[in-house]
Amino acid sequence: MGVAAGIDEGLISGTLSKTHFVHLLGLDKMGTIELANLKGNISAMVRIGCVGARLFSVTVSDVSGLPDSFASFGFSASSYFLPMALQVVLAGLVIVLSFFNYESPGYLVKIGQDYKAKTNLACIRNLPIDD
Repeated sequence: MGVAAGIDEGLISGTLSKTHFVHLLGLDKMGTIELANLKGNISAMVRIGCVGARLFSVTVSDVSGLPDSFASFGFSASSYFLPMALQVVLAGLVIVLSFFNYESPGYLVKIGQDYKAKTNLACIRNLPIDD
């Protein structure tokens, strides 16, 4: 998992250093403090990003024989497109599939829906509902 996290962090730091990307998003027009805060937020979002995307990018990298990351594709504007697209697609998949997931029993108890919490917990653990 450390390798996967390193790939994502290396990718975003490589992307943030590309002149085209910086100019495209207007990062070159920001003040020092504002830019540092934005880079910190971007870095934090990458770290909490989709684990599936990290594992998928490592698998694709290993299978295709690429070096450590996709960031070494080249210096064109599209060099960051493929890895970002992979992560967006997998994150979208997680969002769509979350609509088919059971609500957390802990949350349901917190909002006072004890019976529904008991039902969801029984479904999650594949046990019968005992009243």
